[in-house]
Amino acid sequence: MQKKIDLTEGNILKTLTRLALPIMGSSFIQMAYNLFDMKFVGSISYGAVTAVGTATFFMMLSQGLIMLCRVGAEVHVAQSLGKGDEKGASMYAETAMKLAIVLGLSYSFLGFLFSQKFIDFFNISDPEVVTMGVQYMEIMVLSLPIMFINFLLIGIFNAGGYSDVPFLANAAGVVVKISMSWSLINGAFGLPALGVRGSALSTILAQGTTFVILLLFLKKRKDEYLQMNLLSPFRWEYAKRIVKVGGPAAVQSFAFSLISTFIGRIVSTASVKAASVQRIGAQIESVSWMTSSGFATALSAFTGQNYGAGKHDRVVAGFKKGTSIVGGIGIFATALLMLLPRQLFTIFIREPEDVVQMGIAYLVILGLSQLFQSLEISTGGAFNGLGLTHIPSIINIFFQALRIPAALYLMNTSLGINGIWWAISISTVLKGIVGIIVFYFRVIRRLEKGEPIRRERARI
Repeated sequence: MQKKIDLTEGNILKTLTRLALPIMGSSFIQMAYNLFDMKFVGSISYGAVTAVGTATFFMMLSQGLIMLCRVGAEVHVAQSLGKGDEKGASMYAETAMKLAIVLGLSYSFLGFLFSQKFIDFFNISDPEVVTMGVQYMEIMVLSLPIMFINFLLIGIFNAGGYSDVPFLANAAGVVVKISMSWSLINGAFGLPALGVRGSALSTILAQGTTFVILLLFLKKRKDEYLQMNLLSPFRWEYAKRIVKVGGPAAVQSFAFSLISTFIGRIVSTASVKAASVQRIGAQIESVSWMTSSGFATALSAFTGQNYGAGKHDRVVAGFKKGTSIVGGIGIFATALLMLLPRQLFTIFIREPEDVVQMGIAYLVILGLSQLFQSLEISTGGAFNGLGLTHIPSIINIFFQALRIPAALYLMNTSLGINGIWWAISISTVLKGIVGIIVFYFRVIRRLEKGEPIRRERARI
């Protein structure tokens, strides 16, 4: 098992790559997790895809609460470790874990209570799709408490330089997800055919598997910062600092999910076919944003530790090297989506042909923005490592919000439903460009000149 990586010493590219590869591998595994599930659900009908995709918007909204705990913990743990303060890092990890447990249980209860009202919000005309959506959501929300804990533990491990364990834990979860999803959806090996409910149950089993492996690692390691006593008194001062740093990222994530939910409602109102296209297309598109998110997590930990250690030259060099790698990922994704749209989409749905044609248009249009999406995500990771979480949040929320009026306007032109895809793609391009420019002037120029970035380091 990998030793803890000291991110403040050694060759920058080698260190960053060594940390990033397992995290990116975890992202690829998560992508496979979602793609296989969508393929199995697609074997039922495109209506089932719409049902599952619609219920998944509720899971997306939970990301804001997850990010509140995870980003706040990642930044403070990384900066504390950079300063050599393992005790402080442990206090932040422990407090964030308590927050994650409470928020996960509360959000799960709300989801179960209001599952019918949430699905009804999307104005889906097909009652069978509505029924499947409610069935899926009522079971899926039961996985939320474990999911909250898993995401937080992964963030804490990555902040300390342990990036192989999340990879192994996620890999085991995906194996369970793929095998059980197929079996429970279709009734293989003597199991009952549960349809979309089988997909939800397999997610619970997969999250549980990941949790067990993460917990075993947590007990095995002797690092002081991983020693958490959940029965100790709650430390409000640490919670306030976690929320202060994680708050902007949480607002950004919640706004992204909320806006995406409204866009999904617009698409669902247009047609069930268009809704299925969006759900499948978003999963295919995740080849770039999930991989970039993995690298951004590594860049955040690298930036946080080196900034905490006062090594500003490594912060700048790490960002430049990391951005060049992520840019390559974005270019690859652009080529993949624009050159092979039919081949990719028909992996999930082969008919009817009009749905396939809509899917091809989606992938080509969104393919144009993949490079900029990757750059935006990696820049956000660097900002987070510095504790400047409010900057990427403001940029993201502003351009995300523009998607709604742009989508409503463009879909009523000759572009039709493609106008919605263009609204998403154009806003993504703008986010990427603005994020890079702001990071250069707000951070790089000042650090290269030895100037402060006009913000105190996160209090430890």
